[in-house]
Amino acid sequence: MNSNDYKEIIQYAINLEIEAEIFYTKVAEKVSDSYLKEMFKAFAGEENKHREILTNLMVKGDAGGFFGKSKDYGISSTVEKPRITEKMTLADAFAIAMKNEENAMKMYHKMADDCKDDKIKKVFIDLAEMEKGHKHKMETSYTEVAYPEAW
Repeated sequence: MNSNDYKEIIQYAINLEIEAEIFYTKVAEKVSDSYLKEMFKAFAGEENKHREILTNLMVKGDAGGFFGKSKDYGISSTVEKPRITEKMTLADAFAIAMKNEENAMKMYHKMADDCKDDKIKKVFIDLAEMEKGHKHKMETSYTEVAYPEAW
């Protein structure tokens, strides 16, 4: 894999993080509940941090297993993505976020599966692991609010 290939992949991932940040910012503007408004602003902030991480990786030129392995309980695969409404619940907010992270993770895994170059494949796998880590964080939060009887 040459440097340009790597930078194109990371730039693509950066663009997705920017889109996610914009998405969460727009949702924050739509919801009426002040707690959810702040939560979606925080999600946007997280996506901004992910963008910064990826920008730093682009400068280094190699992901090098940076993201490590994350747990995946598969909770998001059991939940339908809710619609964004003014009156959405806290569980809906986490469900939207975890479904978004699940979709990003699946996309990177698909890109890795379709890739012939082992070095590029590793970058996609690292990016999938990053998204899986985000998904795990959202699934944990979702479980705490959607199933309070479990705690």
